[in-house]
Amino acid sequence: MSTTATRPKKTTPRKTAATPAAELLGFARERAQTAKTWTELHNAIYGLGGKFGELFADQSARAAYAKSAEFRAIAELIGALRGHTDAADQTMPSGKFVLRLPESLHAALLAEAKAEGVSLNQLCLAKLASQLKAVLR
Repeated sequence: MSTTATRPKKTTPRKTAATPAAELLGFARERAQTAKTWTELHNAIYGLGGKFGELFADQSARAAYAKSAEFRAIAELIGALRGHTDAADQTMPSGKFVLRLPESLHAALLAEAKAEGVSLNQLCLAKLASQLKAVLR
């Protein structure tokens, strides 16, 4: 009778299921290490094809995220990059422009943003991005 040593089973560490907000924060922290400007970081997170759209597909998830500690932490990461100006910032668009709207349209957008639980800026960005996405297809 031969005796063979039994090998210990290989175990792989289990990944704990992170919340979408925690996953987005981790993504943001990684990208913040290499982003040259705040607009680059913001676009990677919230822009067309960004991680936010991938992780938060429905209105209730976006509304809950907007009230989270992760949302505030990401805003701080982006804000920290805004304070750093360099030559790249001088040649890149600032990401800001003034758009004058009729009061009725402004009020309607504000009401929709409130109903969605997002800022007016986030709502408008999502609307613009979805239109650009449709054009690029």
